Amino acid sequence: MPDKMGPVNLGDALASFADIYSPRIVGRVNDYDVRIAHAKGEHVWHVHEHTDEFFLVLEGRFDVSLRDPGGRERTVVLQKGEMFVVPKGTEHKPSSPGGAILMFEPRGTSSTGDRHEGEIPDHVESTTGHYAEGLGRSSSRVAEELRRLGATAEVREMPESTRTATDAAAAVGCAVAQIVKSLVFRSVVSDEPVLVLVSGADRVDEALLAQVVGEAVEQATGKFVRERTGYAIGGVPPVGHAQPVVTYLDEHLLDHALVWAAAGTPRAVFCIAPAELVRITSARVVAVARA
Repeated sequence: MPDKMGPVNLGDALASFADIYSPRIVGRVNDYDVRIAHAKGEHVWHVHEHTDEFFLVLEGRFDVSLRDPGGRERTVVLQKGEMFVVPKGTEHKPSSPGGAILMFEPRGTSSTGDRHEGEIPDHVESTTGHYAEGLGRSSSRVAEELRRLGATAEVREMPESTRTATDAAAAVGCAVAQIVKSLVFRSVVSDEPVLVLVSGADRVDEALLAQVVGEAVEQATGKFVRERTGYAIGGVPPVGHAQPVVTYLDEHLLDHALVWAAAGTPRAVFCIAPAELVRITSARVVAVARA
């Protein structure tokens, strides 16, 4: 449960998970949950019979289609910083080209309402909310993938942030050089993700990486990273991505007996031998780093 006496940084909370339409509870106001969620694509037509629903757009755009008792429909388009309240008993269907929202809802309110129309899409979770600090689906997905690959590494949720290499090293008690930075680049011509695993003490030389890849590369945007890997920047793991990703591992990581890599959120990590990391990622070992 969120710390009632401490502040919550909504940016950090949003970055701690990448699941779509899977709300996280970041606080409570009397009997109401304060929830945040990433939104993309269409939700499902649903209705809350006994409560209004408050939406505040934190990122991007968020649309709410409304249906009156006569079946007429209209859509309210919300931009970042705008809010809207859906009256109780109103059929509505959220949708978004990509965004994030904050909601106020009574504790125990289902994200798909008291009733809904048709099948719930696979990307929509019917839930009363997860606590933001919970392992959640992102880290669980990484843990499951590690097991599938035959790795014995265990995903650990840390009480402190592991978003940066310095933060991660302090949290687990190792050298910064033992932290695996999972950096996502975009190949400019083919528009494909390129994952580079590099020591926390190093930076990637993009010119050297371009030579290895065979075409120009550029640092990927947060939107590109989330869409192609299924994870937000700061928590991208070496495995368990939304699609196959070409992976390179810089040779400097092989200097260590053990290294620590992200496990899906900015507070989840796992420890692994570099040779085992090469095996489970099918990474090509290259020299693309500079201190």
